[in-house]
Amino acid sequence: MVTQDEYTDEPCGGGRLHVWSFINGNYENTWTAKTFNYSCVAIGDIDGDNKREIIALANCKMTEIKQGEEVEYYKFFICVYKEDEQAGLNEMGLWKTTYYDDLKNNIREDKNFWPKEIALEDVDNDGVNEIIVITGHCLVIYRFG
Repeated sequence: MVTQDEYTDEPCGGGRLHVWSFINGNYENTWTAKTFNYSCVAIGDIDGDNKREIIALANCKMTEIKQGEEVEYYKFFICVYKEDEQAGLNEMGLWKTTYYDDLKNNIREDKNFWPKEIALEDVDNDGVNEIIVITGHCLVIYRFG
């Protein structure tokens, strides 16, 4: 898996997430998500079905008007990609988005701070992993679903 093979400051563009598979003795790029700048990924079971999902932390540069001035900020959000056994090799490949940018779940930072991290852990000991996101000023724990 490869993330951030290309960097750009353009809103919601640039970074890619690639999934490579070993097929007939060679590695082939079998699926690519080209939608956002991904800064980090984690792989694990976050919905309790004993199958691994790809969880990626993405960001977009945004602008808003405050007191008559245009102000830039960054929003960080989670994308979860789940293997889709029903899809076969369609235009999306074998993966589908199951969670995506939801305004109430965004993290806002005034600058695009590095490093950023994402981790999976059963924080509340209920048998299901939570998604832990760390940015320059935030530590946020999400439950999938």
